[in-house]
Amino acid sequence: MININENIILKIGQIYKYILIKERYPNPDKLEAIYIFWLSNLLLISQSGKLPTSKILNNYLWFLNSCGLDLHKKKRKQKKNIKRKIINLIPFHKFFGYGILPGGQKKNTSFYDTLLLLSTFHTLNKTKIKINHDLRKDFFMSISAIVDSTSHQTLMNLTPDFFFSEIISSNLPLKYRGSMTIAFEEPYNRIFFQNPPPHITAYTHGGFYGEYLKNKFETLEKKLCDVYLGWGLEDRNVLQNRFTNKTPLNKEIDALFLVGSAPVNILTKSYFSGLDEITSDADFFLKNYLFKKVKIDYLSHPSKSNKKKYFDNLKDSELDNSLFIIDRPGHTILYKCIYEGLPFALIYNDSWKVFFKPRFVKFLEFLEENSLLYWYSHKESFIKNLIEYKNGKIFDKNKFILARKFLEENQYGNKYNL
Repeated sequence: MININENIILKIGQIYKYILIKERYPNPDKLEAIYIFWLSNLLLISQSGKLPTSKILNNYLWFLNSCGLDLHKKKRKQKKNIKRKIINLIPFHKFFGYGILPGGQKKNTSFYDTLLLLSTFHTLNKTKIKINHDLRKDFFMSISAIVDSTSHQTLMNLTPDFFFSEIISSNLPLKYRGSMTIAFEEPYNRIFFQNPPPHITAYTHGGFYGEYLKNKFETLEKKLCDVYLGWGLEDRNVLQNRFTNKTPLNKEIDALFLVGSAPVNILTKSYFSGLDEITSDADFFLKNYLFKKVKIDYLSHPSKSNKKKYFDNLKDSELDNSLFIIDRPGHTILYKCIYEGLPFALIYNDSWKVFFKPRFVKFLEFLEENSLLYWYSHKESFIKNLIEYKNGKIFDKNKFILARKFLEENQYGNKYNL
């Protein structure tokens, strides 16, 4: 058990940052942000009655796996490790001082970008990392005055060596772009120890981003970059870079699918303000109304199980002629539907408005104006629409065009077109 609170976590982060500054580390602010996020997770994990038995940097993923909630991602991670072993055998060279980080890449990357992605991994993976034992000793000695002895020993046992890496002065790329989820993934997170520090362009890579007023994931990722780009809900935006931009077509609906949400746990509740209330409202609506009124097939969220049916398992014929019901905001599937021309309907409760950013609220209102969003208070008209679609009503292609136009009218310019 760790006997600390959020105020102590912030003080520990400040001590860590101060020591980094004293030792002339290149990215003290960014490393402090990563450490505070890691330590906040560890506190919550401890409060749930769990603790890792070794130094785990990605303790969020560790927690999901410990709960049996992330089997699909665990399977993908095993495949990725095999791929990395193969890549590591290829004799790449450094390319043009530019690196691409994984996460949120285009579905069909160019040969050049693929080469940069592989080169970035290979270059960082070959960079030798040493532990600054004096930094580690100084840090734990400094925090001993503000934490009890048991918590202090626990932190000494569990704090990853990553946080005490020596400054890297190798000839690494001076610019990177990609997802900041790499903060907890080797070897990409080594970029935060580079001297001189590189320029980082980060971008949104899924749902939740640009939507919630308080999103700790988004807050962290923005602290770790120099430029942050969204998919239409940020101050700077680009055309979304994850899904194929398909020509919209009128669609005839043969099936209805409810897209399952990710399971909520003690960590995710802390990341998104309002998530607990939204989950409770949405689950109540589904169980006590929607499922009783109309027959809908259920698509499990991939993090719940790798054995159940989920979105990515659907055949092309099922994708083309189905309407996907999204029972709450925060789904990456919303953007996939908009850009790949897949009929959808988003369900929304007006009481949730206080949890979302103003521009996202405008987007929700825009969807309602174009019969793509349904308020809980309008549930009868929603059910009527679903039945009409199943009985042959055509889903108008203009709905996709209008939604894309809203997201793209606030693009920052071709300079950041990824």
